[in-house]
Amino acid sequence: MTETRKEEFTNLLAANLPMLRKACEMSQTRFSELTGISRSALSVIENKKSMTWSQFLSVITVLDFHPNVKKHVAAIGIDYDELNDFLSGNGRREDARHDK
Repeated sequence: MTETRKEEFTNLLAANLPMLRKACEMSQTRFSELTGISRSALSVIENKKSMTWSQFLSVITVLDFHPNVKKHVAAIGIDYDELNDFLSGNGRREDARHDK
């Protein structure tokens, strides 16, 4: 997965995080406890609409445990198959030549 694609995913998730968190029926406080992201940082993400890749991974992990929310995540354009391939190590590495 390219850095550009990671940025696309993080931007999509950040822009839709308030709606997704509410679909989980969680307060910012509870969501921050589960993700390990401070409540103040979560508020910044929700207002500025940007997050880091590590924050993305924490958030997507929590959302993944809410089956009714997974359809919303897919609907905003995050491809679970592509993400799963990348995270399992099966995805094509754009930077494989640098691993030598």
